[in-house]
Amino acid sequence: MRYVCLIHIDESALDALPLAELDALNAGHVELNRDLQRSGHLIEAEALGASADARLVRVREGRAHVVDGPYAESKEVVAGIYLVEAKDLDEAAAMAARMPGATVGTVEVRPTRRLTVGGEVVW
Repeated sequence: MRYVCLIHIDESALDALPLAELDALNAGHVELNRDLQRSGHLIEAEALGASADARLVRVREGRAHVVDGPYAESKEVVAGIYLVEAKDLDEAAAMAARMPGATVGTVEVRPTRRLTVGGEVVW
């Protein structure tokens, strides 16, 4: 089963890290990525750009509304994602616990779901 791991981090805290610590954090992610690739668990991993560069898009009554994003009630924003293959939620959570971003933020682990139309899986 596939799981998405969303790394939530307070960007101001991340920006305040000394360069050596930021480099170590990033190097840890690169090492984890390679390890998860070797084990066949990694489907995709991406670091995200600054939230100040995000846009929120909503379509209401057929009209697209685009505003600067993100809209968040907390200081933490999604800073990176992993899409992994795991036998169950426990195995996916164990992978998330290895993510360096978990040491400075929070990793949300959620199962993905297949889209169905008319009772048939289409995606």
